[in-house]
Formats: sequence, structure tokens, C-alpha cells
Amino acid sequence: MLDTGEVAVWTAVGTSDGLLDRKVQRAQIKATDLAVWRGEDGGVRAWSNRCPHRGMRLSYGFVRGNRLTCLYHGWTYDGTGGCALIPAHMKLTPPKTITVAMYRAAEAGGLIWVASSKTEGEPNFSGSWRAIRSIHIGAQASAVESAIEASPLESGHLVRASSPRAYIHELKDGGRVICALQEINDHQTMMHVAVEGSESLDRNQRIDAWTRRIRRAAEKLIAAAKSNRPVLEGAKV
Repeated sequence: MLDTGEVAVWTAVGTSDGLLDRKVQRAQIKATDLAVWRGEDGGVRAWSNRCPHRGMRLSYGFVRGNRLTCLYHGWTYDGTGGCALIPAHMKLTPPKTITVAMYRAAEAGGLIWVASSKTEGEPNFSGSWRAIRSIHIGAQASAVESAIEASPLESGHLVRASSPRAYIHELKDGGRVICALQEINDHQTMMHVAVEGSESLDRNQRIDAWTRRIRRAAEKLIAAAKSNRPVLEGAKV
């Protein structure tokens, strides 16, 4: 079963190294609730976070081999989303109509991306990338965008990536940083960050400090909007 098409563009939902083999985690993009999991084969899948049986979140389940099992009654789904096993009826071959809604999933730039099955192309970031962190921000995505555009990392060149809510910072020393936004709802955003190139503790620390500044700036914008107070240009954030 294909997805409902709610995730119309490639959206980052986590870091590649944050999802180990045979693990599942929850990801939310506005009204779309996802179970993102990695099979024993290393492949990443993104499914609707709802078991067709009783509606239990599949992100509570567990992975065996390349199958995801619901924690509630043990219904098991293979890598294609089809039901492969119903423990209460071991002799029954599950009907092919019992399937989980699936989304496209890809790994690029050190991050995990998901999109509707109708989304064309794939995220493409050349080079070798390492994830730095994912940070929760108590602000809507547009406020985070405003904070990023007002304060680019190290005042380097800032460009939009192929996804509408992802940026690439071209640093003065020639490196690049991906900053991708995951809009959870109107009040929460996850920001996923990865860097290109070899390991550098100093650079990692500078990037980490910048992400925290962006969080403070975005949350301050929201606080000012709620109190109808303007944020003065040049004010410390």
C-alpha cells in the first residue's frame, strides 16, 4: 500500500548514524506520523506509524531480520509492507490486502530523508558527510528559517538545497554544512545538521554552538510575537 501523499517533498527525519540496524524510531512531519526503521540488510524504510490490525504505533514494535513486528498482537510485516505473519492464526496465509502505507526513504548527506511515493528524484549531496546532531526547537519552521537566514553559520555563503526546508552553508575554509528542518507541528521543529569532510573537533564545536544560537533566536522570535514586542535589530540572541 502506498502512502497518502502528505509528505510532498524530501524531508530529513534524523541522522543516519542515529538509526542502528534492527532498530525502529518514530518521526513526525506535521500530521504525518511515521515509523522509520532499519532492517538487518542495512536498508531504511519509512512507513505509516499505524498497524492495520488495531492501530498500535509500529514505532513501539521491534525488527527481526528485515521484518517489523507490532508490539500489540505480534502482527509481522515484511520489507514490502505486506503482512507476513499473524501469531493468533499461524496456519493462515495473511491476505495480500493487509499492508502498511509506505513512504520513500533515502540516506544522503549523513541524514535520513523521507518523501511521498509520488515525489520524484532523490536527495543528492556529493562528497563524504558526517552527522553532527539533531536539535529540538520550540518554534515553527518559518521562525527557524528566519533565524538561519539572519545569522548564517560563520557568515559563510548560504544556499537552499533541493528540499525546500534544507540549507547548505558554504564555509570560509571550503567545507559545507547541511541544515535540514523537520516541521513537527506549528510549535515544534527538529533541525538536523551534517558536515562534509574529515573529522574536526573544533569545527564540530563551532557548528554545535551555532545550532544552539539558532534555537535561542527562533524561540525568541516566537516569544516576541506572542507578546507583540519587536526583536530589535542587532540584539543578542
